Parts: sequence; structure tokens; C-alpha cells
Amino acid sequence: MTMPDPLAEEALAFWSAQSKRLHWIVQPTISVLAPGLEPRVAGGVLNVCFNAVDRHVALGRAEQTAIGTDGEDDLTFADLTEQTAQFAGVLRTLGLVAGDQVLTCLPRSADFAVVLLACARIGVHCLIAGENLEAAALTEVIEINRPIVVVRGTGGFATTVARALELSIHQPERSVVVAPRLAGQPKQRGNTQDLAEWELDFHRLMRSSAIQPTECVPMPAAAPLYTTVALAPDSAKLLRRTVDTGEHTLRLIAGRLPSDQAATEALWPSRSIIAPLLVGQSSRL
Repeated sequence: MTMPDPLAEEALAFWSAQSKRLHWIVQPTISVLAPGLEPRVAGGVLNVCFNAVDRHVALGRAEQTAIGTDGEDDLTFADLTEQTAQFAGVLRTLGLVAGDQVLTCLPRSADFAVVLLACARIGVHCLIAGENLEAAALTEVIEINRPIVVVRGTGGFATTVARALELSIHQPERSVVVAPRLAGQPKQRGNTQDLAEWELDFHRLMRSSAIQPTECVPMPAAAPLYTTVALAPDSAKLLRRTVDTGEHTLRLIAGRLPSDQAATEALWPSRSIIAPLLVGQSSRL
């Protein structure tokens, strides 16, 4: 006869209670795995964007700051719901569906948060390129992952992205270009007049009435949420870290993420953006 393990029972009770803090469309089965008594999520359907953004509007936090940038880019939960729905609509208009990949080459900003959460909104896998990648390494990332759309900025890293695309055999179908705000002119964006035929202006798309805003799509807990790719600090080795939709989100709402330096760097979108939003707090970028 197997004796009950009090520690396992305590861990299971903890993770089951944390699971109830999330909005599930289909409830999962929660278990814990020895020896570390880490959580395992079987089955279950949810949407990370809904949990991080939309539901807080329904809970009365519409005018609370969701993304704080110490500048003109601050977004309330109502703003963030509207903008993620709009950019999700952009992705849908470009033909993307759940499981497709978007390569994101942006600095940490409110615009990055919108792109990340819009991908989560419709189940598109967000591939996040670290700004320390060189052109050859980024070319490898593009050829391995074959993204349909690339979202890039106009800063220094844009030159690396352009060179990587020149070198790559695989060519994304579209490039969405995000111009930063001009210094001292918070309502104005940098120039995107010289875009190629296959490139689109992010902020024009975000203002377009031709785009149909998109609601959150139910996603299996096992579906990938995002992948970060960067160069290791002390070598030319590519570091990839993929997180899933269910188990990772459960760890986030419980405040239980790995604390080692490598994980801290790789999981920065979770720590800086998704984790605080899940509990109705402001993300600071």
C-alpha cells in the first residue's frame, strides 16, 4: 500500500489553488512531479491575452495603467485591449492563423508588448530576436523557424535585420515596420516613407478602419506561447527558450519562475510584461 506524501499533497493543493486564479475555457488536470514537486498541466484550454488584458477591463480596471513607460506611450488596460485586438486583426488580415510564426525584432517598449500579446490573442507563435544577434545568427533563426511576418523597428538593429533577410533563403511574406516616437514630439513618429513594397507601417495599420479587431482564441495549454533567441554572453552559441501557454502561465501567476541568470534573461517578456498584467498590476518598460 502506498502511503500519502504530505509534501506532494501540499504542493498539489498549492498549484490547484493557483490554477483557479486563471480563467480557463476548459479546466486542466493539475498534478505535481517528484522530486521537485513541480506542476504539470494536462489538457486545459485558455487564452493568455484574455487573462492578462481583457478580463481586467471586465473587472473594473479599464482606466488603470497596464503598460507604463514613463512617457507618452503609457497604455491603460482598455487601451491595451483595443490595441492587441487591432494588431491581432492585422495578423489575421495578413493570413496568419494559430500556430504560424511572427519574428519580432523590437526594443522593449509598449509597441513590443502590443505585438507579443496580439500574437497570444490568436495563438500565433511569437519568435523574439535578441538585439545582440548578428546577421548570420539571425539568418539562421529565420531559416529554421520560417516566420510568415517579421515585425521590426527602425533603430540600429534594423540594419542587422535587413542584412539577415538579404542572406536568408526563406523570405517572410510581409514586414511590419514600427517607427519610434520623435524626441520632443510625443504625437509624431519617425519616417516610414521609404518602405519597400512588401513592408507595412505599423501605426497606419493600427489606425486603419479596414482592419477588423479580433477576439481572443481558445488555445490548448500545451501550445507554444513565445520563443526567445539570443546569443550567449560569453560565446557565439544561440540560446533558445520556448514557453507554453498553460504551465508557464500557471507558474507566472504563482510567481514561481527560475531565478538563474540565463532564465532571467530568456524569460524577460514574462517577467516584465505578462506576469504583472496577469495579476492586474502595471508593467514597467
